Amino acid sequence: MNWSEPIRIESRGRRIFQEIGGLDRWAIADNTGPTPETTESGILWIETKMSIRIDMGPAGGQGLLCVWSQRYQRGTRIAIKIEGALFLVKQLNMKVEFASALDPLISLVKLAHP
Repeated sequence: MNWSEPIRIESRGRRIFQEIGGLDRWAIADNTGPTPETTESGILWIETKMSIRIDMGPAGGQGLLCVWSQRYQRGTRIAIKIEGALFLVKQLNMKVEFASALDPLISLVKLAHP
C-alpha cells in the first residue's frame, strides 16, 4: 500500500497515515512497525463516520476510537490518549460522544481548578 507521511497524534505514541491512491481512508498505527501493515495489529482503518467516545476518568481520561481491523475483518474500539482523540476530532472532522453527560462539566472544572 502507499501511505502519506505519518502524522504523530500522541507524543511518543500512535500515528495516522492516509492511504494514497485509494478510497481516501485513514489508518492508525502504533510504534511496532514503520507502516500500518507492518505493525503487530496490522492495518486498523479509522471509522471516521463514527464518534470518538471520551471517558474522563481519574487518570485524566482517554478516547475510544472505532476502527476496522483488516487482518481480522471486524470492527473494534481502541483506547487512545486524549491528545490523540482531540487531534482526530479536528483533523478528520470526527464527532465526540461523552461517556457521561457530566463529563464535559467535570473537564471544565478540572481545567479551572487544577
